[in-house]
Amino acid sequence: MAGDVDYVLRVAVADMAEYDSFYKRLIAVAPMKNVTSRFAMERIKHTTAYPLHPHAFRDPPRLRQRG
Repeated sequence: MAGDVDYVLRVAVADMAEYDSFYKRLIAVAPMKNVTSRFAMERIKHTTAYPLHPHAFRDPPRLRQRG
């Protein structure tokens, strides 16, 4: 996010009526100057984990020095 955003809330609700109730309670306890809302109409991605190889963060094997 860039620009004049101070906080980003990710809210999961069942429907728009539940969001409206949440929003009204939020502004009752924390008056805000400007609020922008964005809604996902459907879930496109079901996971947030990035798949990593199990050995990705292990130290590389050390070479033996001849001597």
